[in-house]
Amino acid sequence: MWHTRDWDVFVNSSPNPLLPTLAEAMAARLAPDEIERVTAKLRPQVERGEGSTRFARCFLLARKRS
Repeated sequence: MWHTRDWDVFVNSSPNPLLPTLAEAMAARLAPDEIERVTAKLRPQVERGEGSTRFARCFLLARKRS
């Protein structure tokens, strides 16, 4: 479950430094009225802390040959 978050922080954050923020992605692909509809649906959910999130992790273990 998401923690309660500030909408502005959420929409202007990127899950990866190589990816656009949600605001940038919406601006690049959606019409203004579509952005309003998506925001109207998502913003209350984000502010209530609803939903889920995924994190990718990678662990590396190495041994030096003797």
